[in-house]
Amino acid sequence: MGFFTPFQKKRLYEPEAHPAGPSSAYQLGQRTGRWFDSQFVRAGQFLNSWQHRVGFRRRNYVVLGILLILLAYFMYDLLILF
Repeated sequence: MGFFTPFQKKRLYEPEAHPAGPSSAYQLGQRTGRWFDSQFVRAGQFLNSWQHRVGFRRRNYVVLGILLILLAYFMYDLLILF
């Protein structure tokens, strides 16, 4: 039982010792999250305008081409692995 005594004598957290407001790291994380959110919105707006400008048929061909390239890569990787 003597092994656990340091854990029993641990001081409790005193909330008065810390400032009441959020820390600067929290505020930095909030700003970074808002920046990433705005970048995702901008990328979505760009892709939406691009597909209307190019056309849905060409967009589907581009998406199909990317998926076929990924499938070919994974099949090649599986063939090399085994």
